[in-house]
Amino acid sequence: MARASIIEAYIQRLLAWKQPITPSTRATIAAEVGITQGELDAIQLKVEGHIVRGLNHQEFDLLDRAIDELAQAQALDPINLEVLHTLADIYYQRYQQDSSQAYGQQALLMAERCIELKPNDKRAQALIKDLENHTSAQISFHQTKPNIFILIGFLENAFSPKKISRRTKTKIALLIVFLQQPVVYPQAVASAAATVAVFSASVVAVMVGLANLDRIPGFADAATEPKAGTELAEGPSSPDKPVSNPAFDPGPNIPVTFDHPGLLIEPRLSRLGEYEGEDYYKLHGIVINDSGQEVRMLKLKVEMLDGDGVAISTINPVAVTDPGTIIWPGDTQSFKLFHKITPDLISVRVTVTDIEQYELFSSK
Repeated sequence: MARASIIEAYIQRLLAWKQPITPSTRATIAAEVGITQGELDAIQLKVEGHIVRGLNHQEFDLLDRAIDELAQAQALDPINLEVLHTLADIYYQRYQQDSSQAYGQQALLMAERCIELKPNDKRAQALIKDLENHTSAQISFHQTKPNIFILIGFLENAFSPKKISRRTKTKIALLIVFLQQPVVYPQAVASAAATVAVFSASVVAVMVGLANLDRIPGFADAATEPKAGTELAEGPSSPDKPVSNPAFDPGPNIPVTFDHPGLLIEPRLSRLGEYEGEDYYKLHGIVINDSGQEVRMLKLKVEMLDGDGVAISTINPVAVTDPGTIIWPGDTQSFKLFHKITPDLISVRVTVTDIEQYELFSSK
């Protein structure tokens, strides 16, 4: 039998192994298929490389890449408990991010495989319990959702179709679709319940409730990674890109203060870290328009402060809107910056330097 076939036979035997692992497990299987110790060592070296790279990706929250690395490790060593535990944990993290049932199922399969190979595996048992509790909470909320047809009927009675703008109709449609889907984020449970209560209050409260929909994870824009290595400040970013880069070694979180009527800033990432041996500050923020006005132009000033509140560096302006962009009431807009700074950075202060706002139904 060719050596490649022997190694394949060895891996297939590991895949089929159903008994608890003992110190003699691998030696027994290796002897049965005729694999050499040198080949075992080579496989183990490759597995360890995948584990290290996977853990590095996990540290930087690049979970899909981490899954790819650990899946390759599992393909080479299907009974490696370290690989299985790590894969289960990463799948669970991924499940918590977007609540895809596929990731939750993979996390469960990995944990069950761990218990199959080690029946008293406390780590795997705890993960299975967490998954079961999470699933039970989803089912409970799904069963108590409001009747969507009652909600639609209320909307028809509360509004004349001529009074509803196309944008409002779109948001209502999104809300209806959201209420029809299984809710998977704890924050979304509270937000959805609050939104339904608001619908029964007044027309104005409905608009506020719809504005809150943008803050549910998955609806808000994702901040993206700026090009590293230069001092820069950028405006609106594109969605669906990772917010971390292994080239940037993140350090401590930096608090961000902002106070402007009708606007909020949610820092999705605010870290002092190191890039190519020098200190940089990275900010990915989301501006939320909580006013009743359109924001057609918005520029910010970002001040990096030391422990005494003194600005040690300033970026001005940071353009949040592109020409022609409108941040509608209740909408969000992402922005980002990456700036070389000293390690004296303790906090960040963001202020509005230039803004154009118009009433929602202004003819201007």
